[in-house]
Amino acid sequence: MRIIINLFNVNHPNEVSPFSLFIHSIIHSLADRNPSDEYVILNSTSKMVNHYLPNVKSHLIEPPNRNALTAFRYQRYVLPALAREMNADLLIDANGICFRTKRVPQIVLLDERQCYKTKRLVDKITFPVSLKYAGKVVSFTKTTIRGWTKKYPDFADKSIQFHYAASNHFYVHDSEEIRKVKDSYTDTRPYFTWYCDETNAAMWEDVLKAFSMFKKWQHSNMKLLIICYMHLHTIQQKLKNYKHKEDVVVVDNPAELVSSKLIAASYAMIYPAKLTNITLPVLQAINCNTPVIVCKSVAVATHNEDAFYWTELADAQSLSKQMILSYKNEDFRKDIIAAANKLGEKYSYEKMLDDFELLIKDVQSSI
Repeated sequence: MRIIINLFNVNHPNEVSPFSLFIHSIIHSLADRNPSDEYVILNSTSKMVNHYLPNVKSHLIEPPNRNALTAFRYQRYVLPALAREMNADLLIDANGICFRTKRVPQIVLLDERQCYKTKRLVDKITFPVSLKYAGKVVSFTKTTIRGWTKKYPDFADKSIQFHYAASNHFYVHDSEEIRKVKDSYTDTRPYFTWYCDETNAAMWEDVLKAFSMFKKWQHSNMKLLIICYMHLHTIQQKLKNYKHKEDVVVVDNPAELVSSKLIAASYAMIYPAKLTNITLPVLQAINCNTPVIVCKSVAVATHNEDAFYWTELADAQSLSKQMILSYKNEDFRKDIIAAANKLGEKYSYEKMLDDFELLIKDVQSSI
């Protein structure tokens, strides 16, 4: 069986997002389980071409000018032509622009960008078409599934929900591995990690202020390492006049193997957005035994009160207090890690792969 996976991003051709890396890992895991199947990943950036299995190949697409008409043309003509040319048995889309064909079964995977309700013309043109041609539409959070099915109720019967799960790249690193990471990135000094993705990239000002408050109150040699998937230019500009800029390290678009090491070696991960769902970065940190500082929401905190450092508000003062708490109270930190590990047991990566394989069989049988 030949499976074509669309990671092509017509709007941000050089972007490497956490979601695309997540799908990348799923495909490689499926390829490892099914060595007789062939997997072809359509990429828009060479940054994603790091295949390490013989049955996984890459096909680079160089997009022209980025606009809504370009996206429509790729959905209407380019992608279906590739599907015919490659003689695909199954199509999987992970960027909201599916293959406009009914000859081959399709699965559409939705991330947290909420492309179903944005005002961008490209999403208004392409997303409804993707729903029309999809066999199943997979959401990874309840927020996403509620959002798109409410706006497009006619396609709600195609909806299915999976849970996020951290790949096997994320695990508890030993002391020697952690020492090497600190040697390479922070001059052997301990550090907090800020996971800067599209969910909380706009909160850069609060994160930097919180780190300043922490440095002021603790007089610590702790550093701040930013795993940056969004707003790199903005952050770099703001750091030019930042008082503690020498204590901030920015790592741009790291691959999963790199981000797993950075998270595992950090003292705690800052993820300041309101945690309405158990998200992928949070699960990755849990797998690495790294506690997470997040903004409280009733939906998650009710059942996971002991698993995180909670802030009532996602502001600088609240964040800095939790940073100080994690730094000063090692016993409490260990208790949080233990509670988070129990939570992480509910999100099995192998179970998600089993469900994915069943979904593929179900979609194929429907044609």
